[in-house]
Amino acid sequence: MNQPIQNKSAATQSAPALRLKDKIGRVLMTIVVLLTLAAFADGVHRMVLAGPDRIWVETWRTFGYVVFVGLFALLALRPRNMPALWELVMGHKLAVSIYGLWLGSEILDAAIATKIDLVLVSLIALAWVLCRGWMAWSVWRAADPIEELLH
Repeated sequence: MNQPIQNKSAATQSAPALRLKDKIGRVLMTIVVLLTLAAFADGVHRMVLAGPDRIWVETWRTFGYVVFVGLFALLALRPRNMPALWELVMGHKLAVSIYGLWLGSEILDAAIATKIDLVLVSLIALAWVLCRGWMAWSVWRAADPIEELLH
């Protein structure tokens, strides 16, 4: 009997190999959560030091970190159950990084933040691959949310 040739795609990899990759991806996302919590702590410090001309923007940015902590935590906990979330956070981090590179090194905050965001987008992209984040779209297709809205 002829046996089909099997490759090492996600469909044919052993369950232990997939679990290990998934675990590594989740650990990477946990690191991203911790790094974002550190940014939040820095934001609180900046809020305390901010004058009246900067308090609103520092507060807005600091509370934004809380939102990203939550988004990253959701991806770490349920990496294949959040359609579009991986792409949304990667797109944001990539856009901010590209803009920071475009601004150049003359703006100190931008130079530092760009380096940090490049690390974050790299970690998120690697976690997306390891956790097979693209599979979250199958949850979307299975649920057919547009059809549910119409009925």
